[in-house]
Amino acid sequence: MIDALGDPMDLAIAAGWKIRREVSPNPWVGAVIVPNGELQNPSNWLVGATKYKGDHAEVVAIKKARERAIDLKGATIYVTLEPCSHYGSTPPCTRAIIESGITKVVFGVLDSDPRVCGNGIKDLDDSKIGVSQADMDHQNLIKFQLRSYLHQRRLKRPFVVLKMAMTLDGFIATRNGETTWITSQASRDDVQQIRADSDAILVVAETIQKENT
Repeated sequence: MIDALGDPMDLAIAAGWKIRREVSPNPWVGAVIVPNGELQNPSNWLVGATKYKGDHAEVVAIKKARERAIDLKGATIYVTLEPCSHYGSTPPCTRAIIESGITKVVFGVLDSDPRVCGNGIKDLDDSKIGVSQADMDHQNLIKFQLRSYLHQRRLKRPFVVLKMAMTLDGFIATRNGETTWITSQASRDDVQQIRADSDAILVVAETIQKENT
């Protein structure tokens, strides 16, 4: 259970989940800026999440601070994924962080994209920005959250989930092909969640033909 009100990294993770289905294939990243001296005041935190073909989470949060005229000198930013340090569809997030006045970055996991992996941390460190990694519990939550993205960037192939239901005696269908549930409602709910979070669903032609009859 994520306590999204009591911990900045928990809130960043929650922000990432909210935009999971909106930004793929880009990573669904969340960020939270805690202005200097405001750790005990969550209402003053600035939350950002990656926008589809737009600003990354860190920049979204920084822009919110500017809109509210909040001084970020001495602030800490918590971000689920290592900030990018290269020019792609957007400028480097590390530049935006450095120029904002933020003095500390807490990141969840390293970006497995070879253009970033470790380079974002080095860029911040070279600019005298304090950098630390989240605790192991948060790292594990984020690795699970971003597992398909991290897998694809690291291995250059898609993350594949196999969905299969089988009876205890090894059957997957009735002899005559009659439709019947062999799974629980809870497992069927999980399947719908997995499908919704997938960029594509692959089935055999026979399945489509039967479902269309």
